[in-house]
Amino acid sequence: MDEASKLRTYLKQKDFPFISFGKGSLMNDNFKVAGFPTFVLIDEEGGVERVIGGYDEEVGTLLFD
Repeated sequence: MDEASKLRTYLKQKDFPFISFGKGSLMNDNFKVAGFPTFVLIDEEGGVERVIGGYDEEVGTLLFD
């Protein structure tokens, strides 16, 4: 999703409970993301805990259970 407003609307419809960044944020470039979806798990102190490429059952369990 390129537009932040469309991304917010989409994620709200999907009840996605995490902060997300659109193309305009340049987060993809900053984290060198090559594939989508990519999940970057960040701890309370702002450190990257884990980067997960793609979406499978493990990701679904980790993020939503």
